[in-house]
Amino acid sequence: MPIDRMPLRATSLLAPLNIAPPDRANDRADRQANTQREDPATPDARSGVPGRSMHGRIERSEGGLARSEGGLARSEGGLARSEGGPTRSEAGLARTDDARSPSENGHSRIDTSPSRAEPTAFARPAAESPDMQAVLRRLSDEVGEEQFERYFLGQTRLAMRDNAALLVTVTSSYLAQMLERRFGEALRRATGAQSLKFDIDRSVFTPRGSAAPAPIATQSLQKSPRSPIFRAALDDFLVGQSNRLAFTAVKRMAEDDEPVSHVFLHGACGLGKTHLLQGACALFQQRNPRGVIRYVTGEQFTNEFIASVRANRVDQFRKTYRGVDLLCIDDVHFLSNKDATQTELLHTFDAIGLAGARVILASDEHPREIAKVSDKLISRFLSGAVVKIDSPDPALRRQLITHLARKKGLTLDGDATELLAIRSSRAVGSLGGFGGSIREIEGLLNQVEAISRLLPDGGVAHSGRVSSSAVRRALGIDEPANQNFAGTSSMPRRPIPVSHIVDHVCQALAVDAAEFSGKGRHKRVVFARSVAAVLARQLTTQSFPEIARAMGRGNHSTIITAQRRLQRDLDKNPHQIVESDLAPLHPGLTLNELLTTVATTIRQSAR
Repeated sequence: MPIDRMPLRATSLLAPLNIAPPDRANDRADRQANTQREDPATPDARSGVPGRSMHGRIERSEGGLARSEGGLARSEGGLARSEGGPTRSEAGLARTDDARSPSENGHSRIDTSPSRAEPTAFARPAAESPDMQAVLRRLSDEVGEEQFERYFLGQTRLAMRDNAALLVTVTSSYLAQMLERRFGEALRRATGAQSLKFDIDRSVFTPRGSAAPAPIATQSLQKSPRSPIFRAALDDFLVGQSNRLAFTAVKRMAEDDEPVSHVFLHGACGLGKTHLLQGACALFQQRNPRGVIRYVTGEQFTNEFIASVRANRVDQFRKTYRGVDLLCIDDVHFLSNKDATQTELLHTFDAIGLAGARVILASDEHPREIAKVSDKLISRFLSGAVVKIDSPDPALRRQLITHLARKKGLTLDGDATELLAIRSSRAVGSLGGFGGSIREIEGLLNQVEAISRLLPDGGVAHSGRVSSSAVRRALGIDEPANQNFAGTSSMPRRPIPVSHIVDHVCQALAVDAAEFSGKGRHKRVVFARSVAAVLARQLTTQSFPEIARAMGRGNHSTIITAQRRLQRDLDKNPHQIVESDLAPLHPGLTLNELLTTVATTIRQSAR
């Protein structure tokens, strides 16, 4: 079957999407595709612009999807899934839960024409009350964005009655009971209702042909349904010491009238490179509504190029990529060892540069460290601004934990946040970074969310916040991690020898064991002895003379002095940052974090 005649399937590039009977959907897509192939210069019926759809944001790719009225960009691999729920575009765009109606053969097709059907569940209350959108946003803030989308979006309809009662229409009695039990107070606070009334009605949600509900954060009356929807925004990006330069470079690329030629971002996985690229696309789209934007991954670029060669449509592929105003390619390191694709990207790069368009690239590695990439292409990468994104610093890590927890509907107390920050910092600290990536932090929070649902009280203390006790249970930590390490008095399950503590301290601080037991007075060696003395007093029941003998010190007074000096610093300011030359493998940690990290490692190894 020719590529341009393949049936149109569900894609997440358009929101909202509507289901139509298969015959009408096929006829409409075929008529549109035939009309555009026969006369590419014919003005669009709505926009009046020759050869371009009404909005012109995403141009058609030749990878396998027939072009519809909105101008679809193909999903990677040629086909997007049409069954089994929401589809995901490889461009990283926002997901849309497609309303589907089965055809006679059990399949469904997507109608991209404007919806004439009944509004979504949340659109109806908004029409009844001008303030309903504000109410819904308050409710989203109250319960958290993730739980709002999970339990309310598409399943719940709200309406205020004259007697200050809130009518909540839901799809099942189970959902009604659960919402009243878990979110009753939040509903009252968000709406100002004095009482709640629940009604069961399955017929009013996502009716046949209606638009699929979209998350409240992405609903916008100003945007056309066919505009590309980018999941991330620069306004939502948390900026810290580790990513400030990258954020500034990308933002200027999107909003300045005369930016640098291009930006190349590099850094480990899960540090926000994709967020920055999508945020730049969203900002550029906002400032240039008629601009042509192309966001792809390195794999998608490769697959589309190969498909165009096989279909003898390389000219159309080049027209698609070289006619953009902003090109963003994520995971560009995927082009390693793909000579033909590298050559095509090189010529695309040069053509875009001559046209004055903007390019933002992202990779896990610095351009010089990407294996099997041509020198000419590396030279092009290095000709612009090359910016590294580091792992989150301690302050940013705490911000991320608080922000991501709030999105999950979790409110952490101070000790719980501190414990998660310490735990996440251990993930890649030995690799020279500040701490764990954003994905690793999300993983820890997922564990906390899961265990909080299993606990009778949800792990919530009297203050209404998730306690450090729930965090410890979720992460499998038996001993409490107090905010000040000096107050920790819990003991491990079995005795820990001082020699074991010394070995872990030397490993954590990159100190040779012979130097530790010798007479040298190097700054880092002295610091390591102090850390070992403090940990030995906290984790064992041995006296100072016993600790001194185990550490190879002839006079236990030196151990007392070292322990008291570090303990005094800890009591005075537990959050002071340890100098990088004292703890080169754990830069950016506070003294309290460093001691707790090493102590946790020692405890776990002693089990």
